[in-house]
Amino acid sequence: MFATFIDSDARFVGSSVTHGPVAIAEAWSGFLSERGPTIKWRPQFVEVLEDGTLALTRGPYRMITTDENGEKTEHWGTFNSVWRLQADGEWKVVFDAGNAAAEPPAEEVQALLDQDDTCS
Repeated sequence: MFATFIDSDARFVGSSVTHGPVAIAEAWSGFLSERGPTIKWRPQFVEVLEDGTLALTRGPYRMITTDENGEKTEHWGTFNSVWRLQADGEWKVVFDAGNAAAEPPAEEVQALLDQDDTCS
């Protein structure tokens, strides 16, 4: 399912650049497995070009990892995703990058991630 949101010409930038939905889904497979970390992100800013073809979502993320002893560690950061409107009317990610935060974000940003996941 994750790969269905990725543009065929997408670039995900981390410690290296990964190209295309197959390679990106493979690179992210550890994050999306049952034993992987818990990740939650929420757009804080959404901007769409006037012609309606590209959009940017930016906001906080929280990743919780569990070590072999069951100890949990929180990691915080900011994600940036650029989306392109497809011919079929669906939006897909063309660029994605994130950066880790040096310290947990302010309480209001943490509260954004604690909101219910329901859309209205």
